[in-house]
Amino acid sequence: MNTLEIMGYDIPVYVKDNNAKVTLLFIHGFHSSHEFIGKVKNLENNYNIISFSMPGSKFVKPTEELSIALLTKVAKKVLEQVKSSKIYILGHSLGGFVASELGRSSKVKKVIYLCPIHPNIVNTNLFKWLKTTIKPESKKEVILSKVIMGGMNIAKHIADPSVRKFIDPENPWFDISKNDLLNEGLIRE
Repeated sequence: MNTLEIMGYDIPVYVKDNNAKVTLLFIHGFHSSHEFIGKVKNLENNYNIISFSMPGSKFVKPTEELSIALLTKVAKKVLEQVKSSKIYILGHSLGGFVASELGRSSKVKKVIYLCPIHPNIVNTNLFKWLKTTIKPESKKEVILSKVIMGGMNIAKHIADPSVRKFIDPENPWFDISKNDLLNEGLIRE
């Protein structure tokens, strides 16, 4: 495991150098880390493999508000360090947003999306529920948000952690939920 110092963060970077012409750069999603590639790194293949942890992962405590812009800046710095001139980026979930931005580099030949956040999510009940809970606009939504958040506080020990991280203001990923994931313009873009 290597570590890169980027913007004041010590970023863990997994590198498997197979002396290949093509490098696969994996970008993890929401509340994940470089470990998301799991067994892929152990497979025999004809690619170099790179995966890194972004701020907000269990390996990199954020020192500022998390945003897609911050994660993209960190990822661009990692991309600059990759020596290969033929890079395929694989972005998982939220990592797909970051991968889209990095795909503009001439070094990047392909962007592959793994379970990306789909633009039609803005039409789902989940999106409406999150928006009501995190960014209430009407008086009715403010009351509903307080009930939901109060219930989450009471039930922290039984509530699903994967739900809590989206709506818990104490979780560093909450800022991305509030400012980026609930931004319909960004999602549809």
